[in-house]
Amino acid sequence: QPFILLQQQQEEITREFGEGLEWNEMPDKKVSLLTVVRENTDFTSKEDWHEHFNWLATNLELMDKVFRNRIKNLELY
Repeated sequence: QPFILLQQQQEEITREFGEGLEWNEMPDKKVSLLTVVRENTDFTSKEDWHEHFNWLATNLELMDKVFRNRIKNLELY
C-alpha cells in the first residue's frame, strides 16, 4: 500500500516538510489520509482570505516538493 511505503519515510518527510503533517492510516478503507492542519483558523473569514490563500499555496508547493518524487518512485509491485 502506498501510504505504508510513505509512512516508512515519515521521519525524513517530517524533517523536510516540518511539523503539522497528520498521518491517518485507515486500514478498513480504500484510502488513508495525510493532511496538514492550520490551527485556530476561520477559512470563512473573507478578511483573511489573502493570508489563507498564501498559506495554502505555500503548503501545496511544499507538499509537491516533498512528495512528488517519492510517489513517482514508489515500488508498488
